[in-house]
Amino acid sequence: MERFDAVVIGAGAAGMFCAAMAGQAGRRVLLLDNGKKPGRKILM
Repeated sequence: MERFDAVVIGAGAAGMFCAAMAGQAGRRVLLLDNGKKPGRKILM
């Protein structure tokens, strides 16, 4: 069983940002979302 320091539920803009910041800080992060791809709703 893998262990993570943080679990982020929701891969929208805020969830991806939180996961990225935690990852850059050296944390092991699990990002969960019910969509096929993370950030699918973000349009730039």
